[in-house]
Amino acid sequence: EAVAWLEKAVAQNSAPAATLLARVYLTNGPAQDTERAAALLGNAAARGDTEAQYYLGLLLQAGTGIDQDAARAFDWFLAASEDPGNALAGNALAQYELSKAYSRGLGTAQDNDAALRWLQEAAGNGLPDAQYFLANALDTGAGAPKNTKDALNWFRRAAEAGQPQAQRDLGTKYLL
Repeated sequence: EAVAWLEKAVAQNSAPAATLLARVYLTNGPAQDTERAAALLGNAAARGDTEAQYYLGLLLQAGTGIDQDAARAFDWFLAASEDPGNALAGNALAQYELSKAYSRGLGTAQDNDAALRWLQEAAGNGLPDAQYFLANALDTGAGAPKNTKDALNWFRRAAEAGQPQAQRDLGTKYLL
């Protein structure tokens, strides 16, 4: 019944309902329909729904339900990350994906400074994986200026948020 009610809301142009319905269609189960999910996300993303923009970026990146296109994926991650007119702007998951795209040159030119900037944004917005990778970058000096004090702070934040690698690394640092 959830699908039926969400379809009714989508028919009334509800972008959040389209995004939720797309997520239902992306799950493994009897309702799975990746092409319909991509279409729903495309519609909601074009109307500024940052969650839809993020998920559409993932689908484009992987080529799920839609042709693979790293450049378009990058554009949607960027839209979800920095739309100042949207209450949901600053999607930390999209910011993290932008960081990875810049660091690997996926859909854009490789740019380590931009990769670090977006990693810091995602970490600051509370994403534990971003906090962990920022901690590593600061701890080793690979990809960021070495700063062991700040690294320890980010390891702690990620560990407290339940990131298991950060918990292991933080425990190791206390043993030394």
